[in-house]
Amino acid sequence: MEKKERKISLLREKRGEGYVDICIGALVFAALAVFALGLFAFLGERTAMDAYADRLAEVCAFEGRVPSDLTERVPPPKESYEVDAGADDYFDEAAGTVQLGETLWVRVTYTGRLEGVFGFGIPVTVSVERKALSERYWK
Repeated sequence: MEKKERKISLLREKRGEGYVDICIGALVFAALAVFALGLFAFLGERTAMDAYADRLAEVCAFEGRVPSDLTERVPPPKESYEVDAGADDYFDEAAGTVQLGETLWVRVTYTGRLEGVFGFGIPVTVSVERKALSERYWK
């Protein structure tokens, strides 16, 4: 009986409990801090993608078409960006031109990992799309 009572009394002991709580709290805080830093990095990436998509849409609008050397004229800030561009209605399908006032669109996509603790990561795809009106009149 005495042995059983001693085990129960050890379970009821509160010494060291605060130390364990602080250690677990510190680990949780560190994990959340790593996740938040990764999230802020993706928000910064999104801002860079917005600016890049705006520049691409502006070039397409001035040209009145999607130039074949679009990513060479406006090089991406990161090589991992995927760029897709097109138009809703083409004036001349063969030349790829769009008439004055018609819509052109540009989509920039980035796929990365939102890193966590112990190598844990979540794959995240961020995409930005911009539309612009053609500013060129084709005769």
